[in-house]
Amino acid sequence: MRALWACAAHPQGLRHRAYPTYMLMLAEMGLVQKRHVRGPGRSQPAWFLTAAGPAVIAELGPSEVRD
Repeated sequence: MRALWACAAHPQGLRHRAYPTYMLMLAEMGLVQKRHVRGPGRSQPAWFLTAAGPAVIAELGPSEVRD
């Protein structure tokens, strides 16, 4: 669930290329969504938590991954 915690750690959007396989699965589960954000000179896709994402994180407990 590192991908979900990483998305939660980046409230302004997790880069779209991060965790490509897992983010698609999380999107199908309705936990994350892809939105476009303004980047330098253009709009770029990024991953954001949906309303269901924080609830699942609360159930899983705090991340054991500390960077």
